[in-house]
Amino acid sequence: IVFMTITVLAISILVLSLRFKESLSLDKRLTGGLLATLGRLLVVAGNKSIFLPLIIFALSSFSFLGYVGVSSYIYVLEFGLSEQQYSIFYAAAALMAIIGPMVYMKFWLKAAKGQLAKSCFVVIFLCGALIMTAGVQSPFVFCALVAVFTFFTAILRPLSMNILFAQQSSDTGSVSALYNCVNFILGSAGMTVTT
Repeated sequence: IVFMTITVLAISILVLSLRFKESLSLDKRLTGGLLATLGRLLVVAGNKSIFLPLIIFALSSFSFLGYVGVSSYIYVLEFGLSEQQYSIFYAAAALMAIIGPMVYMKFWLKAAKGQLAKSCFVVIFLCGALIMTAGVQSPFVFCALVAVFTFFTAILRPLSMNILFAQQSSDTGSVSALYNCVNFILGSAGMTVTT
C-alpha cells in the first residue's frame, strides 16, 4: 500500500507539473537549453556572497542526515528499544522539522537574519555537545536534544534561503538549485561518514 500511495502521488505531481505555466515573461526567460542552464549555475556558484554562505548553511544537512542515517542503530542497538519504540522516538524528533519553519515564518521572519542564524548555529553546536555527553544517558534525553537540534536546523532552511535570495536579485532558480544540490551532497556525505 505504501508504494502504491507513493506511485499515485508521483503520477499526480507529474500531471500537475505538466499543467504548470511559466510565470516569467518571454524576454526574461533563459534560452539555450542545458548548457545555458549549467552556465548560469556556474555564474551563481562563482558569486562568493552566495556560495560561501550556501556551504555554511548546508553543513547543517551533514549533521542532520548523519543522524537520520544512524538513528535506528542508536535507538535500537545502543538504547535497546524495539523497532516500534524507535519509530515513536524518531517521529517525535522529526516533528520538529515541520514545526521549525512554521515558527520561523510566524515569529522570526522579521528578525535580524544574521543574528538569528548565529543563534541557531550556537544552539545546534550546544545540542551536539550535549548529545555526545548527556544524550548517552537515556533515549528520552537523547530524543529531547535531537528534537531541539532538529528544530533549529529546520529554522535554518527558510532563513538561509531568505539570506541567499537577498544576495542575488536574479537567477533565484539557480540559487535554489545550488542550495538543494549542495544540501543533498553534504547530507549524503554526513550519512556516509556516520555510517
